[in-house]
Amino acid sequence: MSGYFRAKAELLLDKSPEIYRKGDFFSHPPEKMSAQEKKGLLFAASQVAEGLGFSPDKPIQEVALNHLIMLAHCFHFKELKVNSHQIPESPFVSDKIRIKHVITGEEETLYLHTTPDLPRSRSKRRLPVFQKIGPDYLPRIGYYPSVLESKLTEKGQIGEYSYEVHTDCTTTGSRYDDPS
Repeated sequence: MSGYFRAKAELLLDKSPEIYRKGDFFSHPPEKMSAQEKKGLLFAASQVAEGLGFSPDKPIQEVALNHLIMLAHCFHFKELKVNSHQIPESPFVSDKIRIKHVITGEEETLYLHTTPDLPRSRSKRRLPVFQKIGPDYLPRIGYYPSVLESKLTEKGQIGEYSYEVHTDCTTTGSRYDDPS
């Protein structure tokens, strides 16, 4: 999952939070972010894009814990557990953050070294939108034909979700809704 997380960070940096949000299933990052949140989010993303944060010897640095967790939410991960401890004879706090992808169920661990003065409050963290996953929370779909018949070629499961791949589709037409 570290490759996926890193690729998403590169995409976020390349597109900008505003453009990234338009194509994101959960409309992340949040539209209403403070300048400090946006700066922290992008700084965390830049370090992840450089390959930092996936091992204890190469942690993300100088980013608030809350901003790193907000970045994880952008890529559809929720926090499972945060272990923190003061690094002996150092001004830094070391954080080990276990996260889980809400679609695939795969887990990853992020590592962060930060100072205690940066935001870490659990009560002030943004809750991810995807805590409300369910049938009433569907993505914006622009094109969806009415399928009359098709050939089922594959069925499977990704995490808690099932999928089907159909070919040789016969449709009654199509509908296009501009989501903007």
